[in-house]
Amino acid sequence: MRTFVGKNQLLKQGLIDTNYYFLAQIGSRLIGILILPVFARLFSIEDFALYDLFILASSLLMLLAGLGMDSGSAVMIAENRSNHQLLRSLLVTTLTINLATTGLFWFIALVVWYFGFTEKFSLFFIHGLFIYTWFYQFSYQIYNFIRWLGNARNAAIVNFFSYLLAIGGGLFYILIGGATLTNYIIGATGGSVIGALLSAYQARKYLRCNFLKPQHFKDLMRLSLPYVPTYLSSYLMQFVDRLLITTFFGLPTLGLYALVNRVGQVVTFGLQTISSGFRPIITANYSTDEGQSLSRKVFNIFWLLSIPVSAISILLAPTIINLFGGVQYEMATSVLPFIILSVWFLGSFFLFGFGYQIRRKTIYVTLITLAVVALVYLLSIVLINFSGMVGIAQATCISAVFGSWIYIFISEKLYRFQYSLRTMVISTFLSLIIAFLFS
Repeated sequence: MRTFVGKNQLLKQGLIDTNYYFLAQIGSRLIGILILPVFARLFSIEDFALYDLFILASSLLMLLAGLGMDSGSAVMIAENRSNHQLLRSLLVTTLTINLATTGLFWFIALVVWYFGFTEKFSLFFIHGLFIYTWFYQFSYQIYNFIRWLGNARNAAIVNFFSYLLAIGGGLFYILIGGATLTNYIIGATGGSVIGALLSAYQARKYLRCNFLKPQHFKDLMRLSLPYVPTYLSSYLMQFVDRLLITTFFGLPTLGLYALVNRVGQVVTFGLQTISSGFRPIITANYSTDEGQSLSRKVFNIFWLLSIPVSAISILLAPTIINLFGGVQYEMATSVLPFIILSVWFLGSFFLFGFGYQIRRKTIYVTLITLAVVALVYLLSIVLINFSGMVGIAQATCISAVFGSWIYIFISEKLYRFQYSLRTMVISTFLSLIIAFLFS
């Protein structure tokens, strides 16, 4: 009886924690979606391109400077929850390393800028990027620490308000100072500083000048560094097409493409939300007939839906572009269906692929993602000559198809769910035919 009660209490706590994280996550995503039309209309197309690069570059910096310690520290916290001295040392060590590594990348960026390799970016842009990232990363590491300690409410507060203050600060300074990227960076940096102070207050009892002992530090690195390639491969997917656009067409075209990609994130958010509901249930029941049957149903529905998704995205593309960007972004209308389909196909990485997790072969996912990145680059070089900017979106879409096929096929080899691969292949072919014929 005690075991039953204990399990129910654990379940209840898990549901409460999930609600906190879900509300914080959906609140942040909704703010991001609602603010997109505002920034797209306030900024020039070129400034919007730089804004997009600023956000992406900051995310990449956080990943590289973090060295995977957000995941590695989670293991150490779980194993040493009652050792407050070690927990204090862990937090201070991760914060110090993150900030020091960011400082190192800052120095490298300045050297690169000095020798003229980044002419498109001003010195202010580079300084603003690193200062903003420095403080936002501080908040993120504290959020991660509090989250793994089990304090869901405070962690959700840190996560939500850090994001709100940064984006709200940028918007506020634009409204009072003028719609320039410089004003956004100043405001967003000011907001991230306030967010960092709020985060520090939440973790104040753990912020002591203590560092991990050499052996514990070695353990932290051993646990953390293997996560970096997986994280990096995902971010490269977001960078490769933007790099090609900037190289071949310049910042104004990148602004058009950036808006479409930001709209595509709405679809990503929807798929991730669905995944957060279905994936834990299927993972917990993967060896049962009911669990496998549910996964097959979701699989078939997902791929069959790609056909109407393709058609609807073509029909609604002008309306969506006008809603989020206005008439100045109309040239990006033909790009939208391919980006939405790309996001949809890559959503299979969220929803399926249980074999990698069951057989502990997640490194395969990293390799598949890197292969998709390489294919995007190679196909883009070819299709640019025929379709211009749209060719890069087409290359991304085709690469996403092949990536999802390989991802599902290998997962089935690792642990068979008896998915209908024929349904997947036929559905993707039909959705691609619709997109290429009518976009």
